[in-house]
Amino acid sequence: MGDLNVLKTPGGMLFALAVAVLVFFLAAFLVKGPDFVQYGLMPDLFWFTRLALIVSVICVPIAFIPVLRQLARWGYLLSWLVFGITAWVLGFLITLQSWGVIGVIVGLALAGAGVVLTGILAALTGGAWPTAVELVVLALLAYGTRRFTLYLAAKLEPPVPTGKPEPLH
Repeated sequence: MGDLNVLKTPGGMLFALAVAVLVFFLAAFLVKGPDFVQYGLMPDLFWFTRLALIVSVICVPIAFIPVLRQLARWGYLLSWLVFGITAWVLGFLITLQSWGVIGVIVGLALAGAGVVLTGILAALTGGAWPTAVELVVLALLAYGTRRFTLYLAAKLEPPVPTGKPEPLH
């Protein structure tokens, strides 16, 4: 049995929420079909993406204030999840529309996140350059906000004592 303590942390709970959203997406896809996901769910997901972009911009100056750094970390963590979910769902839909189920299976076989890569390739081979650029930007936003979240988390950690006494100068 794995260690479930990670789910007790706020970050673990947010990750579990992201997994739940992806499961909801897949269930809606299987029950209602890709048109419902594309026209029913994607507009809401893009609205959340715009909100996450605004939160990310607002959190830039907040991250430089040590007292508010934890708030900025949470803002970037939420933004990372929204950018990642949006990139994944959009990549999934583009791959499905361009390359069919085989392309989706190949994308899912690439550690699950490969549907973003296959979505970019499918958009490029299909001549949908703006969609490919959008997927690349979403993937970069997800990567960047995740890296900055980890950086802020490291800045919030107290220094670990090494056990060696400080040298006298």
